Amino acid sequence: MEHHFFNDKYSISYSDLLNSLDRIKDDRKVKGIIIDLDQTNLSSSKIEEISKKMEELKKSGKKIYAYGAYIENSNYSLASVANEIIMTPSASASLSLIGYQYSDLYLKKFIR
Repeated sequence: MEHHFFNDKYSISYSDLLNSLDRIKDDRKVKGIIIDLDQTNLSSSKIEEISKKMEELKKSGKKIYAYGAYIENSNYSLASVANEIIMTPSASASLSLIGYQYSDLYLKKFIR
């Protein structure tokens, strides 16, 4: 089964996306890309791989724009690679970022 980067409306496979990012890196006609954050559904490992490809695009002089009305932790990490993040100027737009934390119990006299 082929996994799709976008929803069924756009129907582009993940491998096609990676290949396209490689191709446009050297294409002089392409000045940049736009990422629709509201249409992405990716695991953190895929976001990491795509982010590396997008960093290569930026190094080659391409601009990256991330667009979204609902930005949260899952799609913000992808947006953070962009040159610019654009949100819909409306009351229905949402930016919801929740931090990460780690805590550990320390008992000074428990272990001797």
